Amino acid sequence: MEAINNKEFICPYCWETNSLQLEADLHGELILDCEVCCRPCLLRIEVQLDETSHFTVERAQ
Repeated sequence: MEAINNKEFICPYCWETNSLQLEADLHGELILDCEVCCRPCLLRIEVQLDETSHFTVERAQ
């Protein structure tokens, strides 16, 4: 089973901090609702060759 990394991201609508759990093999796009304002956030998740994860957050259309 792959390790899970706890991450945080800032909502692009209300600027509040949200929590996120990323599995090491997760990649692609994911839409999550903000825990505070409930608006949709688009996360683009990339896993690097050294198995570190990187993601960007923007407003979902």
